[in-house]
Amino acid sequence: MDVLSSRVLYRCRDFEALRTFYEDTLGLHPYREYGSGGTVAGVVLFLGGGFLELVRAVAPSAALTLWLQVADAGGEEERLRQRGVTVVKPVERMPWGLVESWVEDPEGNELHLVEVPTTTPSGAGWIPDHGCLDLPRRAGGRDDRRPYASPSGRVP
Repeated sequence: MDVLSSRVLYRCRDFEALRTFYEDTLGLHPYREYGSGGTVAGVVLFLGGGFLELVRAVAPSAALTLWLQVADAGGEEERLRQRGVTVVKPVERMPWGLVESWVEDPEGNELHLVEVPTTTPSGAGWIPDHGCLDLPRRAGGRDDRRPYASPSGRVP
């Protein structure tokens, strides 16, 4: 599998306390926050070469969730299914525009295989919110997506 970007999802019982800990105590810098109606539902923090996403959750999961950006979520789902991997949520275009398939590792941890399609609900000029630029595919079908630079100018 050619992983283009990744993040760890943490479903929080006390979102504000954990956000304060990770941002203020540890000093992690926010990449973005999201939500609706004036309520922040989650924040994505720079974490070295990846991201930590804190998610406000009513019923947090004890399991780890890995968010893996791939070029072809459906193709990876099929490849993993043929190898005996459990598919939790078949490939689907989500309301926010990304194509996702959720699978489990042997311990029951979720892996979200995420594809950034060439078109999205918000139309042309859309910049993905997951740390990669959405650039044209190379000849032969490979993606030529690169991570954004952090606020300090370094590539995370």
